[in-house]
Amino acid sequence: MTDHTIEVLSEREQGPMWVFSVRHLPSGRIHEMAMSWADYDLWSPEGAHAPSEVACAAAEVLVDALIDAGVQPPGRTDVSLARRHRANADALIRARLR
Repeated sequence: MTDHTIEVLSEREQGPMWVFSVRHLPSGRIHEMAMSWADYDLWSPEGAHAPSEVACAAAEVLVDALIDAGVQPPGRTDVSLARRHRANADALIRARLR
C-alpha cells in the first residue's frame, strides 16, 4: 500500500472556509485544499480538533480515494471531493481523528 501521508504547511480563513496548503509527503507535491466550516462541523462536531487536523485527515482520505480511482490529485481542490470518490469517506475521516 502506498503511503498517502499529508503535511499541512499553511492555513488561512477565506469566507466560510479554510484554505490549506498541504504537501503529499511521498511525492513532495504541494496542493491547495479548501474545507468548509460545514465539513469541519460534520467531521469534528464538538470542535475537539484543530481545523488543520481535520483537513489533514480529510486530505489523506481524499488522496487515497483519488489514487485508488486512478486519478492524480489536482493542484487545487476541496476536501469534500472525497465523498464523490469514497462512499464511506465521512466515517474514514472521523476514524482518522480518533
